[in-house]
Amino acid sequence: MRWRTSNGNLINIWTQLWLPNSDKSYISSPSPLGLKNWHVNSIIDHERNCWNMDMVEIFFNHVDVQAIQNIPLLNSKANDLLIWNQSLTRNYTVRIAYHHFMEKIIYNNALKVEGNWSHI
Repeated sequence: MRWRTSNGNLINIWTQLWLPNSDKSYISSPSPLGLKNWHVNSIIDHERNCWNMDMVEIFFNHVDVQAIQNIPLLNSKANDLLIWNQSLTRNYTVRIAYHHFMEKIIYNNALKVEGNWSHI
């Protein structure tokens, strides 16, 4: 699960999944001293409903800056929402979770046993 950003009040910048990239949803930039409990709302310009790019470019590396820039801020008055990022609808279902974890197991090389299994 990861956060869908709206007002940014509920999302810790450094410790929670909130970037939209499914491979890397955590911020990769190191957290500056004293800002470990910083929330996403700290880098949103709420008057103009956009990212405060001056702050974003100061505190984050190039990869994170690009990821943050690509997050649309559609309604900064709404609360942030936890979403299931393994589904197109972003809704959690047991069926989708089952398929997701089965794929992880099937493609896990540590669990594979070499050999010809067609004669069993």
